Amino acid sequence: MDDRIKQCCITLEGPFDAGSIAPSYVVKIELSRPGAQIHADSLHPDGTGHAALDLALRASYENAKRQLQNLRHQRPSQSSL
Repeated sequence: MDDRIKQCCITLEGPFDAGSIAPSYVVKIELSRPGAQIHADSLHPDGTGHAALDLALRASYENAKRQLQNLRHQRPSQSSL
């Protein structure tokens, strides 16, 4: 992802019992790097979680990755001002 990440915290939220009728998983990632904080989650646009933990993990990772890529693209143009 980014070699300048200084801290990363991952939170997994899900049902307490395996017998839940409609399990919903949410993964949150918080990253710190010099000059930026990234807060990413796996929530769908309607605010619901995922039915499977692996899907929630992938969604939160892709969200964090997209935000880091956006930072990389913004930095050069800001430094040239």
